[in-house]
Amino acid sequence: MIRAQMPPAQLTTCGTCGAEVAWATTDNAKKMLVEVSPDPTGNLVLSLTGAGLVHARVVAAKLAFGRADLHLSHFARCKQASSWRRR
Repeated sequence: MIRAQMPPAQLTTCGTCGAEVAWATTDNAKKMLVEVSPDPTGNLVLSLTGAGLVHARVVAAKLAFGRADLHLSHFARCKQASSWRRR
């Protein structure tokens, strides 16, 4: 999914590093921040739900090889991620 396909209401900036990120919902109905731009090291495929929300699904490593449409969790990139993690 490219940025232009993401609903504007799902886009935001990280409160600590200022990076542009998107809110996504996982298969377990948990919210997570994902990088807006695809990443060759990513393991998440993003899609839109019928309600117009971004959905993130983990792709197994053996199926991710060579894909250019995968995204990365923002916590994997954010230098301040540890200040947001729950204990």
